[in-house]
Amino acid sequence: MEATTVLVKPPPPPPIDITRPTGPGSSTATAPMPRVDPMLGKVLNGRYKVTELIAKGGMGSVYKALQSPLDRVVALKVLDGSSEEDQDKEFRGRFILEAAATAKLTHPNTIRIFDYGQTSDQIFYIAMEYLDGRTLHQALREDGVFTPERLIHILCQVCSSLREAHALGLIHRDLKPANVVLLRTGEEAEFAKVLDFGLVKEVSGKGDLTRTDAVVGSPSYMSPEQIRSTNVDNRSDIYALGVLMYTCLVGKPPFTGTSPVNLLMAHLHHAPPPITERARMERAPMLAWIVMTCLKKEPDDRFASVDELSRALRVAAAELRGETPGHPSLLNGRLVIEGEPTPSGASPRLQPGLSGAPAGRPAGVIARSTAPSRGQRAPTRPAAPGPRIPPWVPVVGVVVLLGAMVLLGLAVGGMWFGGAFGAPGDH
Repeated sequence: MEATTVLVKPPPPPPIDITRPTGPGSSTATAPMPRVDPMLGKVLNGRYKVTELIAKGGMGSVYKALQSPLDRVVALKVLDGSSEEDQDKEFRGRFILEAAATAKLTHPNTIRIFDYGQTSDQIFYIAMEYLDGRTLHQALREDGVFTPERLIHILCQVCSSLREAHALGLIHRDLKPANVVLLRTGEEAEFAKVLDFGLVKEVSGKGDLTRTDAVVGSPSYMSPEQIRSTNVDNRSDIYALGVLMYTCLVGKPPFTGTSPVNLLMAHLHHAPPPITERARMERAPMLAWIVMTCLKKEPDDRFASVDELSRALRVAAAELRGETPGHPSLLNGRLVIEGEPTPSGASPRLQPGLSGAPAGRPAGVIARSTAPSRGQRAPTRPAAPGPRIPPWVPVVGVVVLLGAMVLLGLAVGGMWFGGAFGAPGDH
């Protein structure tokens, strides 16, 4: 089971019956009372009074707390202890890394960090904004699969959040429906917030506190390179977004398995089932192509950045409005739409693995291929141009040629006249 961190209050549990039925000859027995959470009612560093438990996650528990003297409701993430000293040190280091990394982020679509630290009795905590909404996972479970329009609206916001993080060299590494919260704010019915940077990694590697022999993340959403723990960059988050989009459109991830190991092997070695075989994508062939492009095994075959992914999503939104985009393809990770100018500075080599379009894609919106189809003649490569000849050279050459012809004609004429009539005294 995948560990999740949810900063949303779950529905209240049903009341617990603490008595057993009694009968003739039996006595009333009382069930053991549930254990009282020692954090409830506690005040951390004289500022945060813990009022109730919200959720438990892989690295700790999340509580609702009241911050004084501001009287502000916050979500308080508290690190759970560990019996093993080495693991405890690693968890504490990763916990502080999450706080320090997320505190750098100020984008509206990213959860805000107000404070973090530790108490005198060695309790590590992060105080963050309290989110009163539903996770993407809860929305999918309660509402069913998403429409393409709804998914594009949410994903563009998630990309905006990640744009800031990636610009700062921070890779999330744990993107999944449970780590995206949907809020109602003013006229915005679904305002997305990205949270839980507990597995964040700095591109420089200085911030990666994961053991070298550990695979961290959620198996259903991990990229192949993250599983191998090699060359993890922002395109690993793009892979996770591909799995997330697939899940929201189909109702389940592309790979399912009975064990985490089976899931990891599928991400490494199996091609994901085309989304057009599992969801009705007739209205949104561009979106289907986007999802399958994000799920490419090789990072070079995916979108190079969330900016490129956002641009592709906007084109897909235009397609849903009835506009007809040209053929999409990738050029060194950058989106190319047929008929639009090629991105400046891009090499004219298309990314490999983009020659096929998802099943069901109409002929008007397909991925282009550099390889000729059967029966077509491969285009010949134009010869390299020779040295450029100044425009006056041909003119001079013509004049010289004409002059030579005139002189030659005069010489031949003189010989003919001399031979026909003879010179004086020759006869």
